[in-house]
Amino acid sequence: SSLCNLSFTATQYALLSSLASQARAILGSPSGVLADALGWVDFFIVSTLLAVPGLIVLLILWKRDIRARTLENVNSAGNM
Repeated sequence: SSLCNLSFTATQYALLSSLASQARAILGSPSGVLADALGWVDFFIVSTLLAVPGLIVLLILWKRDIRARTLENVNSAGNM
């Protein structure tokens, strides 16, 4: 991955995975308060809507990766 230096893979993996888990710890209590205020149905609707931008970014990155791999395959086939 471009996020990690091969010399420090284990350390960087540990740091990045612990950073990723912080959202759960930080947003846990406020989400309970929000669920009480909105009710469960509205809370899940809001949660779903808040997840949509992240899913769109994921789709864009996935398509970008597919294009990059396709270009690599075309370039490597052209060099033969």
